Amino acid sequence: MTSELVRYVDFQDNPEPRCHFVLLVDTSGSMQGPKIDMVNYGLEMLRTDLCDHDKARNAVELTVVKFGATVEPLVTFSRPDAFAPPKLVAGGRTYLAAAIHCGLDLIERRRETYRQAGVLYYAPWLWCITDGRPTDYNDIPAAVTRVQQTARDPATGKTRVDLFMVGVETPDDPVDLKILRQLSPQREPLMLRGIHAFQGMFNWISQSLIAVSQSNPGAQVSMPRVDGWGTVG
Repeated sequence: MTSELVRYVDFQDNPEPRCHFVLLVDTSGSMQGPKIDMVNYGLEMLRTDLCDHDKARNAVELTVVKFGATVEPLVTFSRPDAFAPPKLVAGGRTYLAAAIHCGLDLIERRRETYRQAGVLYYAPWLWCITDGRPTDYNDIPAAVTRVQQTARDPATGKTRVDLFMVGVETPDDPVDLKILRQLSPQREPLMLRGIHAFQGMFNWISQSLIAVSQSNPGAQVSMPRVDGWGTVG
């Protein structure tokens, strides 16, 4: 049986509306050490938290894209109980613009799969974690333009893609907040202050995705407070 047929069988067995979540992780050299370790730990936390909730376990679909030496998806979209968190290793540069394009491409393709299968879906999430300035700086304007064109439906004003930009504090080469703001037209980017903030961030993600999975597609969802783990850039 082809992978495409497997997907449609899965939709027949589980017709729950889907929320697809794309995590873009900066795996450049500056993320080596505790930062990348905490992302790896956070992915395990996220999987466990979502598996423990019946609705989220059937509704959320996860994928991870690394951007460092290369930009590539590391896992196909998977429900939490089938999600195998990749072991991220830091090294290389920070191809942020390319990562944004990759994430949006994945979202568009997955959304088309849902449409063809007749499955309802929530506004997808694109969550980006980065600790440095983009290597592909000259490509950022094109990524910003694409985000502006795809984040909201121009006819209705409704959110089409929920974008979250998160900077990691790095004293030697600080995140360019101006660029993160351009790539996040819906909300201010957040800064992680300290290594322990990663755990709070992943807990917030899981609780928010659980809240989404309990709502109706298109409805306004009240998210948990950002309490202690992040500050507005």
